[in-house]
Amino acid sequence: MKLANGWFYICELNNMHTCGAAVRTTKHRRMGSDIVSSKIVKVMCDKPLISPIEVRHDFKRKYGLHISYNNASMGVEKARTSLYGDNSESFDQLC
Repeated sequence: MKLANGWFYICELNNMHTCGAAVRTTKHRRMGSDIVSSKIVKVMCDKPLISPIEVRHDFKRKYGLHISYNNASMGVEKARTSLYGDNSESFDQLC
């Protein structure tokens, strides 16, 4: 880097990653239920009774990722809540 006119300039770029990001696996710790939910909301419009097992199979087929059953289940519940509202609030409205 070089400092000129109060700005830093990159003179040479070594594009070699050493942080371990180049190692990719089919299991991702960051694949949480929020991401799963955002990906399946459109699917749930067409298939509202989709099961977590189907979600796991879809993620494996579409993205090549293994997600846990718990993340798939929580993702399904979050997607249902965003589409149809909270179950407990709906129940309270019945009384």
